Amino acid sequence: EIALYLQASGDTLDRAEADGTVTLKGDGRTTTAAHLTFDGDTDAYRATGTPARLVDACGRITEGRTLNFDRATDRITVDGRAGTRTTSSGIASCP
Repeated sequence: EIALYLQASGDTLDRAEADGTVTLKGDGRTTTAAHLTFDGDTDAYRATGTPARLVDACGRITEGRTLNFDRATDRITVDGRAGTRTTSSGIASCP
């Protein structure tokens, strides 16, 4: 299920939410999660799941209960929270 919310002007995306087995592909990354939210104001994604998983173009895998990706800074923060391990694996030398 995907829900799109527009700003009052009706021509700009305010936020998008997806539930179920969600897959997002873009910017050389593939993210899978149980829930995904995109915030149009901050241009950021929040993926949650048990675990949420991101695989980059080099095959590096990052997993955690919550993945926050800020497109403006190209930064990912990972939250493992209690009971869910945060992991990263893959090729370290890939740019």
